[in-house]
Amino acid sequence: MAGELEKEQRSINARVVFYSFVKIFLIISFYFLIHYKFQNLLKGAVDYNGFIITPNAFLLAATILMITIQFTSILKYIIWDYYFPVKRKVTLSSLLINIINLIINLVCIFGVLKFVFKQPIEHALAATGAFGVVLGFGLQRMVLDLSVGISIDMDKSFQMGNWIHIRHNNLDIIGQIVQMNWRVISVKSADNKLFQIPNNIFGATIVTNLSRPTLDAEFEIKFIVPYIINEKKVLTVALFALDSVAASDYIFDYKCRIDTTSLDGVGYKIRYFLRPDKMAPGKVRHFIHAALMRFFRSENIPFATSFSKNLNDSIYLLSKKFNTIHNEQLKDVVSFSSGEPFSNVDLVKNVDLFAVFDDKKIEHITQKSTLVKFNKGDTVCKQGDLGQSLYIVKEGFLRVFINNDEGREKQVGVLIPEDFFGEMSLLTGAPRSATVVADSKVSLLCITVDVVIPLLSENDKFYYYIARTIAERQSINAKILNQKEDVRKKNSLIRELEEKIRTFSRKFLSMFK
Repeated sequence: MAGELEKEQRSINARVVFYSFVKIFLIISFYFLIHYKFQNLLKGAVDYNGFIITPNAFLLAATILMITIQFTSILKYIIWDYYFPVKRKVTLSSLLINIINLIINLVCIFGVLKFVFKQPIEHALAATGAFGVVLGFGLQRMVLDLSVGISIDMDKSFQMGNWIHIRHNNLDIIGQIVQMNWRVISVKSADNKLFQIPNNIFGATIVTNLSRPTLDAEFEIKFIVPYIINEKKVLTVALFALDSVAASDYIFDYKCRIDTTSLDGVGYKIRYFLRPDKMAPGKVRHFIHAALMRFFRSENIPFATSFSKNLNDSIYLLSKKFNTIHNEQLKDVVSFSSGEPFSNVDLVKNVDLFAVFDDKKIEHITQKSTLVKFNKGDTVCKQGDLGQSLYIVKEGFLRVFINNDEGREKQVGVLIPEDFFGEMSLLTGAPRSATVVADSKVSLLCITVDVVIPLLSENDKFYYYIARTIAERQSINAKILNQKEDVRKKNSLIRELEEKIRTFSRKFLSMFK
């Protein structure tokens, strides 16, 4: 498709260039026709304050000016639009092109004055210079924009299509250069916002070119944790949090290291790479912050109070009371997976899936459920297998994998305490939609089909709620696998899943009648 569009554009350019040459031929032919066939009409002259204008000189000047216009058009389609971008793979800024066209037109005008009208151009050049000085004082910023624009274009530090990071006072922009002209540089951010930055501000600002040497841009986040927390635990949990963000293809080549030690605690630094043309760095930073807080909260890791003022992109959570916790309470914090952080009732209550049930029904679910444990590396369930149970994570971490259209296994998420999985097989009878593998010692609350299905008939909202939950998860998986999401298909999927759950529920209940 792109090749066809390029051929069509090349054909259009060729036709325009051909028509321009035809126009030049007609202009020259018209000049000679008038000059030799209608000489009587070209006699006489007009004296305007010493500036003598003859019809013949006027005709020649008009001919030269019209040829110059056609010549700049030919330059545009042959040189600016074809030779440099197609043959040389170089994109010239519109600023440079406009300056060259201006020089060509000025040379033409002064040439006509000098050689056609026989007028001295020294005074005109001097007057032009004086006028330029006066105009320069009145338009200092515009002149500065022009000079900085020329400097940027000659320096070649930034080019069209480059992704840049601009910091100026309260301005913090990451985007792609979409236009460079004599006045402004237009930058389009990853969330499709267009910023027009005057050249003089651009030249006085710290600008990072994210496209050089490659488009893989590196960013970092810093945070501080109290000394009492084991550093291996912090690094492990932080990497799990980063894994959950990386599963959505937002970041890659990430790592977490100890950065500093101070009175505030131990400082950690996360470094990660992303492509700003795919996802706005600000959004990715938000996802990482949210993942860190979520994973650290699940493992009772507090952030330390910090009085440092110069740490950018840092996460701080006031936790002065942490230093007063008794040693007995610290045991659950320091050990990696020690203790039982959640009671079974609280665990079920915190799962959104069961938000429609009251305390009595949640107590019933808890009593009928069982606690199962797995070691690191154990497969809890495999994609395609049949299952009749839903799991709620009580302790530990698990990784979720699905097979894409090419049959390759791809990680799509990390599960932490209070997460759940297996709901689709449990409530629709479908095979497991993903493979779940324990990445540490884990404890799972197992809820079987005979516990949940009877409750469905008691609360009609549950059908729609769980259908929406399944649809949301499938939507996320499709996005991770680079499949397009359609809102109408998603709503249709919710209705379809709701009907499947109702049908499966009726069939299951009919077995006991």
